[in-house]
Amino acid sequence: MCVSIKYSRVNFWLILSFTTLFGGCDMELNSDSEQLVSEAEMLIPTELWVNQAQNWIDEAENAPSYMLYGSIKNDYIELMNYFVNEELYKTVAHNGDEWYNVFFEGGRLVYSEWTSDKLETTVITAYANESPYASAEWSEGVWEPINPLNSPADPNLILKCAREAKRLQKLERTRPYRQRIKELNAEVSGRISSGQVDVYHLNAAMGDQIDISISSPSQRAWFTIDGIDEVNMEYNSWHGAWPESGDLVISVFSVGEVDTASYSLKTKISPPEPKASS
Repeated sequence: MCVSIKYSRVNFWLILSFTTLFGGCDMELNSDSEQLVSEAEMLIPTELWVNQAQNWIDEAENAPSYMLYGSIKNDYIELMNYFVNEELYKTVAHNGDEWYNVFFEGGRLVYSEWTSDKLETTVITAYANESPYASAEWSEGVWEPINPLNSPADPNLILKCAREAKRLQKLERTRPYRQRIKELNAEVSGRISSGQVDVYHLNAAMGDQIDISISSPSQRAWFTIDGIDEVNMEYNSWHGAWPESGDLVISVFSVGEVDTASYSLKTKISPPEPKASS
């Protein structure tokens, strides 16, 4: 993967120092433990670790990537997940006037960046073992250290993003499908034997208009779409609005006694249709 944290000696001692200070001592980290924040600032200056975080984030942002939609279903929060070479490096969540950029390396939560349109402020937090060990808030042109537990960012939402990220990361690494279709307007071809199934993943946002069609010289190739029916219907064409952000799983198969059937599968994703004005 072209995006990775570079564990320099500074990074190593930064994490070791903070986890020892906050996790390995007898003092409890709570909302009143400003003494620990002060001690941490003396040990590793905020400017140092924030600069390292920003450099890492900038490197990730400039890497070539593809994006997959997802969601935290129980909270009705839509997610945008960015991958480089099938490695997830960033999840973006929008909750009201708050934006969460959650960054990962090798499947591990490493940084979060919280911004508020209302408060016009930004907070960066660093993590080890999914626990925050340092936070800083942008205030009057400088980064000011704050207790991680006093961060205005919702820690539960960040952890939910991390859990969803792990699920998506596992899916992309194992690739239990023939091909992920990344283009908005695509055509893929294949040959399929009787009893074989070719599985494709197509990612869309909630409300997107989806068009799928399949053609075959033998007219023996059909497809099903997981999740849109109580029972999997067989289609040679389908159009509809996708009910929730995430993957469509398209399974192509052949019918009849033909040994092999060639096919062409076409997919198209269009923006949601505008709502009629009342």
